[in-house]
Amino acid sequence: MTFTKQEKDGCARVSVEGAMSVYEAADLRDLFVSCFDQHDGLILDLSAVTECDTAGLQLLCAARVTADSEGKLFVTENMSGPVSDALRAAGLSADEISGRKEEV
Repeated sequence: MTFTKQEKDGCARVSVEGAMSVYEAADLRDLFVSCFDQHDGLILDLSAVTECDTAGLQLLCAARVTADSEGKLFVTENMSGPVSDALRAAGLSADEISGRKEEV
């Protein structure tokens, strides 16, 4: 898993490439925490995610809860097929995780 991070309008914009699985969970968690600590929100581009398991989904759900509780923005964009498939298998919808794009 690799990522690129930029700042836009006070928010961290992060593009994730590769797997979002149990093996990357600790690194992704640290990245998300850092983004929320240092920025007004997190915009997450998931278009290049090649694998997503329940640990990856849990991180997305935790990011949503963190953003809501801290009054910060959290938006997911361009969910790849593997992310959409994992959400569907877990009985979740992209809207439950995503946030509204027009807030960006």
